[in-house]
Amino acid sequence: MSRKPLLWTLVILLLVSLPVIVFSDSHSRRRHRDMDDDDEEKVESSSVLQDHLVTQSYMTLESREFEVELWSRYAKGLRGTSDADYWAHAVEAEFGLMKRWQIGAGANFLQPHSGSFSYTGLEAETRFRFGEPGKWFMNPALSLEYEIPKDSDDPKSLEGRFILDKEKNGLGVALNAIYEQEFVSEGESEGEFGYAAGLFKSVNKSANVGVEVMGNFSEDEQAHYAIPGIYLRLGKKARLNLGTSIGLTDESEPFGVRGFLEFEFD
Repeated sequence: MSRKPLLWTLVILLLVSLPVIVFSDSHSRRRHRDMDDDDEEKVESSSVLQDHLVTQSYMTLESREFEVELWSRYAKGLRGTSDADYWAHAVEAEFGLMKRWQIGAGANFLQPHSGSFSYTGLEAETRFRFGEPGKWFMNPALSLEYEIPKDSDDPKSLEGRFILDKEKNGLGVALNAIYEQEFVSEGESEGEFGYAAGLFKSVNKSANVGVEVMGNFSEDEQAHYAIPGIYLRLGKKARLNLGTSIGLTDESEPFGVRGFLEFEFD
């Protein structure tokens, strides 16, 4: 296995993480103690503390809040293979079970370049955040996602993420450490580590820009991506994220487009 993908990943993660070391822990703790209701509302509405295109955030829905999300992704087939281009879609609903704990469920769909639109499976997700924004140097959370494919021959999978993010003066960083376990057959499973991370900058009250990276550390094939994006708030109850993905290794899909549309309900 070539060391270049791993080297690329370490370099990218280092560059994304550099702003963290200039964030003041004492400032964040003081800000948390002095935060009033208006400040808390601003933190909760900040897109840097919301989900992006591949990077999950620390923030969760408040109790009894509800969201509907529409995800779409276009991917070009792998270089030097017969793999065809395709569109992948997902519809998800999330609900705030408690103040810092949310649950969700969704359905996945696939549209091959030369095939018919089809349903591919279900997924269930839960996320829990620890404390309020600013309590820790970086805001921590945990999430779990379980996927059940329509085809019984395809493996079910369980993905866990340890999430950290931080925001200061319109600049934000988010880090996800990922472990995915696939249940290939009875009594057999395969697991791999992965990551997602992003660096984000506020442009104005309704728009942010950023760059995300994602990849895996599979023993067989390592796919790594850079994903520049724009993140828009459409009024008070909707968000739109758009970006392009660029493959960084031979095992990566060379080019893709990603979109995410979210509607919020109290």
